[in-house]
Amino acid sequence: MPKSASASIPRVKAEVLAAAKALDLPIADACMPGVLANLEVLDRHAAILADDNSRSRAS
Repeated sequence: MPKSASASIPRVKAEVLAAAKALDLPIADACMPGVLANLEVLDRHAAILADDNSRSRAS
């Protein structure tokens, strides 16, 4: 079973930097606010989808 989306999406700068380092992916300081904002949006969408999936299984 896949991990929950909220557990796998980095939410704070330190988590983003750790994930980026693990992937050898540089993130410019000027880009970090946008990266964090986009991850917040993705996290919200993932939570919505997870909720929708749990509701459809209960039916």
